[in-house]
Amino acid sequence: MLQPHWYVRIQSEWWRWRSIQNGFEDHTTRVASERQRSGTHLVQNCPWLRVGALFVVLVGITWGFYRRLVPKQVLFQQTEITQLTTSGKVGDAAISPDGRYVAYTVGVFYERSKSLWVEQVTTGSDVQLIPPADVGYGGLIFSRDGDFLYFVQSKGGRLGSLYKIPVLGGRQES
Repeated sequence: MLQPHWYVRIQSEWWRWRSIQNGFEDHTTRVASERQRSGTHLVQNCPWLRVGALFVVLVGITWGFYRRLVPKQVLFQQTEITQLTTSGKVGDAAISPDGRYVAYTVGVFYERSKSLWVEQVTTGSDVQLIPPADVGYGGLIFSRDGDFLYFVQSKGGRLGSLYKIPVLGGRQES
């Protein structure tokens, strides 16, 4: 026959039952069984724990369905590359926010004269905004509405000045 101390390693409820049958219930077995019962009692009667677990499960299921059912957006799926100039001497360039215009400088770094051009992308027509001059251009950027072009113009390698010019041609402002 097994001795009572072997039952301690099984479950405390079994130990409590066996010790009560044999007529010796001591304080340690009563405390151990009460702790086990009170621990399960809290888990069984705690609705917030069940609600939290259910919430986590529902969020996981919803996320899984969302990832599988919502189509993924593929960027640049249909991209078309079009050559805008044929001179081979384009320096800086900028695209307008709406994509209708492209501004660029013509003249390579070793040439002294550079000019500023704007091309309308849909029609392919270009307009020379500033004729060739002994200046450098940089920092080409369009206004948010795409009506003006801002640029820095420098002469002789010195610091430049900021200018603004209408995209469709006109007088430049500093």
